[in-house]
Amino acid sequence: MIDSIELRSWKTHADTKIEFRKGTNVLIGIMGAGKSSVMDAISFALFGTFPALKQKRVSLDGIIMSRPEQRKSAEVKLTFTINGNEYVVSRKIEKNAGSSASLEKNGKNLQTQPERVNEEIEKVLGMNYDTFSRAIYAEQNRLDYMLELRKGDRKKQIDEMLNLDKFARAEENATSMINNIKSAIADEEQMVENIDISSAKEQLNSMVQEKEKTERSISALESGRKEIEREVASRKSELDSYKKEYEKRKALTEELNKIRGGMSSLRSEIEKIASMNISMNDAKEEFERLEKDIANRLKELDSAIKKEKEAERKLGELQSTALQQEKKIEEKNRLLKKLGEIDEKRLSDELAAKTKEMKDLENAAAAAASKKKEEEKWLKELLEHMGTCPLCRQTLSDELREKLINDRKNEIARLDKESKDSKEKAESRDVEAAKLQEALNAAKAAKDRLKEYEGIDEAIAKLDKERESAKREAELASAQAEELNKKLEAARKEHGEAKLKLDYARRLEAYKKELAEEEARQEKIAGELQNIKVDEKAIYEAQDLLSKGSAKLSELSSKLEGEKKYMDSIVRQIDEKAGEIAKFEAMKARIEGRRAMVADLNKFKRALVDTEAMLRSNLVESVNALMQDVWPKLYPYGDFTSIRLSAEKDDYVLEINAQANGSDNWVEVESVASGGERSITALVLRIALSMVIVPNLRWIILDEPTHNLDRAGISKLIEVLGNTLPEVVEQVFIITHDESLKDISPASIYMLDRDKASNGATIIGEIA
Repeated sequence: MIDSIELRSWKTHADTKIEFRKGTNVLIGIMGAGKSSVMDAISFALFGTFPALKQKRVSLDGIIMSRPEQRKSAEVKLTFTINGNEYVVSRKIEKNAGSSASLEKNGKNLQTQPERVNEEIEKVLGMNYDTFSRAIYAEQNRLDYMLELRKGDRKKQIDEMLNLDKFARAEENATSMINNIKSAIADEEQMVENIDISSAKEQLNSMVQEKEKTERSISALESGRKEIEREVASRKSELDSYKKEYEKRKALTEELNKIRGGMSSLRSEIEKIASMNISMNDAKEEFERLEKDIANRLKELDSAIKKEKEAERKLGELQSTALQQEKKIEEKNRLLKKLGEIDEKRLSDELAAKTKEMKDLENAAAAAASKKKEEEKWLKELLEHMGTCPLCRQTLSDELREKLINDRKNEIARLDKESKDSKEKAESRDVEAAKLQEALNAAKAAKDRLKEYEGIDEAIAKLDKERESAKREAELASAQAEELNKKLEAARKEHGEAKLKLDYARRLEAYKKELAEEEARQEKIAGELQNIKVDEKAIYEAQDLLSKGSAKLSELSSKLEGEKKYMDSIVRQIDEKAGEIAKFEAMKARIEGRRAMVADLNKFKRALVDTEAMLRSNLVESVNALMQDVWPKLYPYGDFTSIRLSAEKDDYVLEINAQANGSDNWVEVESVASGGERSITALVLRIALSMVIVPNLRWIILDEPTHNLDRAGISKLIEVLGNTLPEVVEQVFIITHDESLKDISPASIYMLDRDKASNGATIIGEIA
């Protein structure tokens, strides 16, 4: 059941919400009121399209409200209930940006991609858009759509609705497969006839014998090669051993020569140092004594440097303090000079005079303003009493009255000027008094500041004496540190000479020890050289034997490689020939298998035809049973007693029974029915098809169903839509401009209207 729909900026709907009920729902309104837009929105919400959009009679952007103003987006939200579950589908169209969608089930998000939303809704409803547009939704003036189709198209579309088209496609595919298999059988039979299989088998046997002969030859060559490989490996190992011994001999000889050269240098150095007659113990004692002396001198120098830094720090602090005191002296002198330039008494007298003058001017301004108000009052009295004196109440002549008025006005102007002038002068005197007060305040501040500098001269004198004393201390400490540094440098020089003597003594001992070690190494290496007997002649002879063995091995390897290549060629030929024979045998087996497959496919094809015919018969019987039940409830006359759908080879024919003398007389609707009768027959067919195709979803949407109906037909339709049809269809939606359909009872009636002259939005009113 469709519960409600909400439209925002959808065509003429600015913000519309309609709650539908079970049974019949009728939307009535003038042309352009937005009736069909509601049904298009239901279709779009469910499947993302509707007939006009599908047929490109309107663009996606064209759905968005454009009058009286262009909106940026349109939205539709549909709530429906299936099998006790509530679904809410929302779709939004944004200008130049396509559409988006979402689907909720029982308040929980189900899908958010438009394609996935469509798939989920099709699964829930059990139908797709094509079925919806053909069986559920009858567009305006297209109720008899099925009757207008040509033979092949009508059969195709009804078969698609009944899902019988799948059998036809399966039958076509089976036929195509049978023809393809028969063609493949014919091709392979032709190939089998052209193959001499006995000759191929003889050739294969000959190739196998040649292969066995070549295998024996390869085996003999490989055995000979292995024996030579062992001999070559032995010769190579022997040569490698000779080379290692020879290289070792060269290395030992080079090392012995280096040792002898080094020993000569060591003896020379030992003789040179021994001639200096340096005692190790004396040199060591002198070096250690001088090291202690340097350490003591470093301590003394460090202490002297600390005293020097302390004296310099103290002198620096005193100099910093002196600079600050000098700045204070400069500030004191500046303040004294400033006070000498200020005459406080004169300034005080001028301030008193300016203040008095300012108050006198303010009083004068206030007095003039007061007189001005008085004059204005008398002027007002004169103007109000026109020709009578406001004081004595005597009548005034026009000339006297005019003169009094002018005198008052002139006096008011004079007083106004006098008041303003006094105010301006008072303000000027106030500014001058403020400047005088500022000068007096500055003099007072200077006096207060001078009090801070009392005793500054005595402090400066004391500070100068302290600075002089600190300077002398710093100079004395610096001289002492310089003297100690000179003594330290002399001690370091003497220490360096002692260290040099000690180094010579230590080097002599090290050289003697190293010479003894080198003499031992010389003796050891000379012994090793005596044990090495390999020379260049032995290496040459071993190299010659290895070359001869390698040449013989290369010759055998070349023969073996040739035999193996020949063997590979024979094996390929055997594989190819065996493949040809196997292919022939497989082809024969495949031909037999394909013949059996053709037989099975022919059986399957006959089964498809029989099943399709049986299903078509059963479905048509179901449709006819439903139509027969609905027909007398919709058709108000007695000339056509029943209706049926007949399935022919290439078409479906809708027939009505025009009984004559108690005998059936079935005729095609198209040949005898008027426009109104066609509409009723089409409506009956649509209801029956929808109930057969989508039995769990009993909806019918009819746009202008009274088209071509006379008053009796409309009256009967009203009765059917209100009472009969809701018994077999859960929800009926009617879109119409025919206000007589307001009389459908029971039904939910929605009146749609809009001011088309001002491009107004659709207004919905529910009357039942």
